[in-house]
Amino acid sequence: MSEIDSLFPVPIYKTFLSEDLSRVKKHIIKLSKKLSLNRNTILNVDTSHNVYDLVNDSFFVPLLNDFLLHSRTFLVALGYDKHFLDKCFVESSWFNISSKTDSLAKHIHPGSIVSGAFYVESSPTDYIYFYRTDDMILPPNNHNKYSTKYVSYPCTPNQLILFKSNLNHSTGAQKEGKKIVISFNIGYKNL
Repeated sequence: MSEIDSLFPVPIYKTFLSEDLSRVKKHIIKLSKKLSLNRNTILNVDTSHNVYDLVNDSFFVPLLNDFLLHSRTFLVALGYDKHFLDKCFVESSWFNISSKTDSLAKHIHPGSIVSGAFYVESSPTDYIYFYRTDDMILPPNNHNKYSTKYVSYPCTPNQLILFKSNLNHSTGAQKEGKKIVISFNIGYKNL
């Protein structure tokens, strides 16, 4: 009997939080008006990345603690033990605000273990894309779960998506409305 094994699965952790999104959005909009947000060819969105770290803002502490709790759950599923989990922390966090035609180029988050995105506001046409490791194999005409080059997930308000930080991901050009995302990286204190 023949069979096909699916080796080296790529884990994605998804859950919904019960945040008061209007309160979070209000705080982010207030911050965005005070800060000089960053934008470049990779980060083609208005972002607080490298401008304002949410880790240092007491408003975000409860939310960041939730992110860390879920990240630890994800890491347990990946095989990490309690000793390792106790040394994990939210290393950095930022927000992105995107409007029509804005996008994020394919990228990874080097130097961290787990990264995540929490959706504060989005449209039904907003997706995050995850890519398999680039290879040189000629692509088939009919992609399936064994040969697809990417997988997309909808960006749904109050959804938290976690992934290993070395997983390539992007967002396509925003088709409508506004999207507000809080992103973060989980680091490891190697003392």
